Amino acid sequence: MAWDRSAVVGAGTPAERRTWSASVTVSGAKFFVGVSTLPPEAPYRVAGKVEWNPSKVVDPEGWELASVGEAVLSIGAAASAARQLMHPVWDDPREWSLKRIDVAKDFAEVEEAPTLIRGLGAIHRPWSRLNQTHSDPKRHGAQTLMVGSGAGVVRLYDKHAETNGEAPTGTVRWECEARAWAKEKGHMKMLGDIDSDSVEFLGQERFGWSGMGAEVAGSLSRLVAVVSECEYLSSAEKRSFLGYLVEQSAGLGVASVSKNTLTKYRRLQREVGIAAPCDFGSMLEVVRRLDWDSGREVVNVRAA
Repeated sequence: MAWDRSAVVGAGTPAERRTWSASVTVSGAKFFVGVSTLPPEAPYRVAGKVEWNPSKVVDPEGWELASVGEAVLSIGAAASAARQLMHPVWDDPREWSLKRIDVAKDFAEVEEAPTLIRGLGAIHRPWSRLNQTHSDPKRHGAQTLMVGSGAGVVRLYDKHAETNGEAPTGTVRWECEARAWAKEKGHMKMLGDIDSDSVEFLGQERFGWSGMGAEVAGSLSRLVAVVSECEYLSSAEKRSFLGYLVEQSAGLGVASVSKNTLTKYRRLQREVGIAAPCDFGSMLEVVRRLDWDSGREVVNVRAA
């Protein structure tokens, strides 16, 4: 079998790098296999890699997620794909380095997915270099919240819209693209480190980090009630904090708030774990949040 593509970067310079790649099909599933040259000081002259989506190995035409067990079983097919084009130094794939792992979870029966996603997007996340909410053209315009950095990215998006209706209405997918996080947060350095416990730990830890389990108030009265419970704020501070949350949800600037006050309010919002509603027209008090354990949206409703 031959390589599909090859390239040279920095030709004729000390940093020259050559790459080869191909798409390999094993049992109906596609795997990306690549090889690249390394700098002279590296312990090896070339490095190989294989990339694949276990869910597409289990069901190439489906949208549902593979289990951890199914993902581990797919390593054998990935190793077969890699061996068609290279001879790994370590024959046992469990000893291969893990450079990236994607962990995902689907939440079912989310009543107003776009509203929930936009509400969560308003939360300030100073620990994240990236924090944006947009209609993703790569996902058929699905409302998408994305936070992260070079170490990894977390996304929350409307899976029903992304699949053009194949996934049931109200399906929201949370997914973590972990690069450095795989080792730093999930303690997975090699493929052999992947198991249900390590994947679950990474998922829960990054879900909390992403702030995507925070409550999104469905009415102004709920927001007022939560702020009123902040006993360490004065009446004036409560009114000011409430105004900040409303302006944040409306996408307005906060020029009238001092830098110190802004820092205080952002920290307080993270501690309270709530965002203002996107629509204040509701006459019901509704609180929504994604619950990791049940994989569903938890909704509390009462008359306002």
